Amino acid sequence: MPSLLDLPRDVRDDVLSYALRMKLDPPASPVEFSQASREFLSDIYLDNGWRCRFRFEHQAKFRTFVALQLVNWQLYDEVREVMRRQFTHPPDYDLDIMYLTDGSMWTTWTRLPFVAHHVNTLRITFRLFRCPGWLGATLRNSHTTLFGDFQNRPPSFLCIFYLLLHTFLTRGPFPASFRRYHGVLFPGMLIDKIVISIKRPTESGILPLEHLLSLEESRMFTRLSTYPPHVFFGPSVHSGNEGVVAHTLLVLYMVFGLRILTGLDYRYEELGRPFYERVGVFEIRSRGRTLKYFNLAEFATRIATSEPLEDSDLRDYARWVASTANMRRQVGLPVAPLPSRLRQLLMGESVNPDYFWQV
Repeated sequence: MPSLLDLPRDVRDDVLSYALRMKLDPPASPVEFSQASREFLSDIYLDNGWRCRFRFEHQAKFRTFVALQLVNWQLYDEVREVMRRQFTHPPDYDLDIMYLTDGSMWTTWTRLPFVAHHVNTLRITFRLFRCPGWLGATLRNSHTTLFGDFQNRPPSFLCIFYLLLHTFLTRGPFPASFRRYHGVLFPGMLIDKIVISIKRPTESGILPLEHLLSLEESRMFTRLSTYPPHVFFGPSVHSGNEGVVAHTLLVLYMVFGLRILTGLDYRYEELGRPFYERVGVFEIRSRGRTLKYFNLAEFATRIATSEPLEDSDLRDYARWVASTANMRRQVGLPVAPLPSRLRQLLMGESVNPDYFWQV
């Protein structure tokens, strides 16, 4: 039977190039996802007593270059040569996230040609599904588990997504098993751009009616309603199409959550810092349109506090902004000029603020 090695070398190189860049189809449903080998299951307990789940590949089975290189030594050398020619710039990754009504996030890497420290674009696709009955109830108050209780805290969805992104940024695409990178501890990922696309659910039962009623009465929903009008995102939440409702809410919460995490508010400053140190920009898309664009190079020079900071606190903040800018410059991420007030605070430091903020 003919094999890949029987093809002419130029044709074989084209096949290998396509295989390294191809995008896999995500699981069609949670049932299909569970039938594949997903060996790592992590339970995360939130401060309100709820529990959520991360599920992702335990083994790096979607690292295409590894599978190709294991065929034989000849193909091993050819794959490395193709990679040297094709990937002269950081690669693109694609991540599929199945968000279930019990608050779980199940992730699948649909494009991951090889494990890299520096990634050009990470495309994240959100799809909403009902939690399969065989999983059982994983959270309390099951009638409000899709986005959580909004009275006094952010939706649990935002906490879960933040933990997921933080895990991948700091530990790499396979946090359960991939510890080393060229013989040293994996330094995490630097990502030029994260594009988040949110798809409408296609099945019923995503958002129960009682959840909608309690949501519309909540203070969080009142605040969200002051954001761009619903016609910008789609039909009103009063629409009878619960798939449209769930999709609209998910888009709103994504915009709302990233605005909090990137706002450098004194209450959430520590949470947002990993994004500034490792991500260039965030883009939120829905139905083929860009809804929100977060340029972290510009945001890093702004500080949003409800009360004035002492000079000592502001100086610490200025040091962090300068060191973060230096880190971003070294890896090719954009930076923005330092505001004059922060520059003045750094004038007596051992570092020259002009060095950190050359554009």
